[in-house]
Amino acid sequence: MELNTQFLVDRLVQRMDVDRIFLFQFLDEGRKSPHLLLVVNPIKGVSVRSVSPIIHLCMADMPEIPFTVIWTSDWVSQLKKGSLYYTYASLPSHQLYQSGKKGYPTVSNKLVNSLMEMFVLDYAQGKKVADEFMVACYSFRSKMDFFQATVMLHQFVMLRLKGFQSMVGGAIGKSQNLEHLLKVMRGAVPGLFEIFTYDVHSTCLLRLLDSSYLYSKKKDRIDILEEE
Repeated sequence: MELNTQFLVDRLVQRMDVDRIFLFQFLDEGRKSPHLLLVVNPIKGVSVRSVSPIIHLCMADMPEIPFTVIWTSDWVSQLKKGSLYYTYASLPSHQLYQSGKKGYPTVSNKLVNSLMEMFVLDYAQGKKVADEFMVACYSFRSKMDFFQATVMLHQFVMLRLKGFQSMVGGAIGKSQNLEHLLKVMRGAVPGLFEIFTYDVHSTCLLRLLDSSYLYSKKKDRIDILEEE
């Protein structure tokens, strides 16, 4: 069963105040797969997640593909920040629908390529520093010092998350709390939460990393078991 994009667009526009719809190829587990970006005009008192069931409804009798929903104002903000994800997704060649109500800055292939070059360099530099913390993590673990190993692991994850945050054009900030960083990026990096699932199990582990880091700042430590 093939996806009738025009039929889907017609349904979405009938049910929601859609500003833009983009269809692009998203890299998923090494393979390219279609992905929708829906730019929707905000509804007072309604969260962006609340419109997801409507989109699922529109795909009920057709192949369902992954999608990202973002309010129009947030989308414009992401473009101005230079978010690589939203800039790439919003290329004119990916656009299926435009309401025509407002004009926005034109996104070009040249801009995407420039952003990619810049972020690849920035991310490589951050990854190099993060990997040094991972080496230290293994070193402390081999010495059975699980507290210091956990502190090093916290720094590794924090730096990698901030690398993602920088790449999507978000404000880096000084916070090193992993829970906070993940919540800030929840809507900015679709797909990131397939890596950091943020379920009940992983939440406890993230909080253990944050606790270890806080204790280390106070020049104190907590007992951490090997299985933890």
